[in-house]
Amino acid sequence: TALLHEAGVPEEALQCIPGEGATAGSVLVEDPRVAMVAFTGSRRVGTWMHETVMGAPTPEGLPRYLTAEMGGKNPALVFADADIDEAVQGVLTSALGHANQKCSAVSRVLVERSIYSTFRDRLVEAARSWRVGPAEDPRTAINPVISRGAAARLADAADRARAEGRVLLDQFGPQPGTLLHGPLIVEVALADALSAKTTTEELFGPIVALIPFDDADEALRIANGTGYGLTAGLYSRSPGRIAHVARRIAAGHLYVNRSTTAARPGVEPFGGMYFSGTGPKVGHDGYLWAFLRRTDAPAPDEGTQAEEPAVDVRSFVPPSTWGAQLDERIDVIEAAASQLQASAVQTALRAAAKRARAEFGSPVPTLQAAGQTTEMVYDYPRGAGLLRAVGKDAGWWLAAALLAGNGVTVIDSPGLTDAVVVLRAAGVPSTSLHIEAGDLGRFVRLAASPGVDFVVSDRGPWVSLARSISTTGESDRGLRTMLTALDGPQPSERGFLQRFAWPRVTAIRTLRHGADLRFEEDAPRQSRRT
Repeated sequence: TALLHEAGVPEEALQCIPGEGATAGSVLVEDPRVAMVAFTGSRRVGTWMHETVMGAPTPEGLPRYLTAEMGGKNPALVFADADIDEAVQGVLTSALGHANQKCSAVSRVLVERSIYSTFRDRLVEAARSWRVGPAEDPRTAINPVISRGAAARLADAADRARAEGRVLLDQFGPQPGTLLHGPLIVEVALADALSAKTTTEELFGPIVALIPFDDADEALRIANGTGYGLTAGLYSRSPGRIAHVARRIAAGHLYVNRSTTAARPGVEPFGGMYFSGTGPKVGHDGYLWAFLRRTDAPAPDEGTQAEEPAVDVRSFVPPSTWGAQLDERIDVIEAAASQLQASAVQTALRAAAKRARAEFGSPVPTLQAAGQTTEMVYDYPRGAGLLRAVGKDAGWWLAAALLAGNGVTVIDSPGLTDAVVVLRAAGVPSTSLHIEAGDLGRFVRLAASPGVDFVVSDRGPWVSLARSISTTGESDRGLRTMLTALDGPQPSERGFLQRFAWPRVTAIRTLRHGADLRFEEDAPRQSRRT
């Protein structure tokens, strides 16, 4: 802060407020004059911030915003064709470096059963040799945990891990009078991997679970099943395997044959999905949008919110994602456009479909580094969306949500009624595109429904909608996102379609063997990345 002041940033534009973090921070987050909060920390605190920030507008009557990174429960997948030396070293570094006190650290290791015993024995003996000691000692491999409170919490987690799994190595400690904890490695059965707290809750300490698996699809189901989605590791020498996992892993980053920690934001733009973060990725130009509010947004449409009986949001069935590949989604949207009468909606569908390959089908440029192939793509749908669009670009909002592969429920959008009917006839599954009867008030209330991942509104009422999405239920996969005309690229601008998908990075290490492990070149990129 001092250096920025010296460089010319006015003191009234940049403040560093001293105080105890939690107390001082909570007061500022609750202050409606704070229009935007950027946060890195736990899921619990991030969820509270989301509820607080979205629940109250600024004094000017505008919604407030939060961008958050909230940790992970990161898996590493080790397949039978992996280089065992590379896999053991990568998992050790990712799981035990800095005593696992990194949001990107590995805490679950899924290993193909045919090599499980070999990998397990090698990993356990290697972990046993890692020196636990003070951070200032150059011989130290595992440094202390951050505080006595963390040590007490981890002691409970270690007891639970011993009960939920079979202990393979227990050097947890702590060493008397210190905050030094050695590694605790347990084996957890595949059948328990999505119910045991050891394998579903972020621990932030040197506690690691090994999970043997037989089937790659089952391993991916477990890897994707926690509600987090920050990083994942993959160890394999097969380009086909790498491509398959990259298509299906629910993580903001897939690191291949390297550690999952020590991301370089310019090379591997950083950020996760679901309860790991809200996006956009740090280190990419899209991140700047999180700190901007548009000045050309239309006046909000408060409409008529009829006083109707309270909506039972639990009875609302959200749409499922549209699982077709990108080429098929584009073909369906184009076919639907050809069947519509000449209108702004028809023009929007055609234009969006034409732009989709550029925004979804090709990697976004990133800084390349020697010994690594890096790709950043927008190829993973946000999930189930609730959409209200009444302006001249209404067709763009609907087309963008569908082209990204989301499921969409349209409500209080009379200009889109015919388009929805035609789109379903052209091939959009009825499970992925609904029309919900109701007015503006019902739209706002349904935004709080369990299973709704994002809401779209081109004309508001933005403050009421922000309050509605501020709640987070037990069945939700992440904090709800609001996509509006207040922020981000708009229909006439590049990047608009990408707002409806999660950005993901695949970083493949090639230096050690000099092997080219990039995706196969015999398949069209837009087909293999969707």
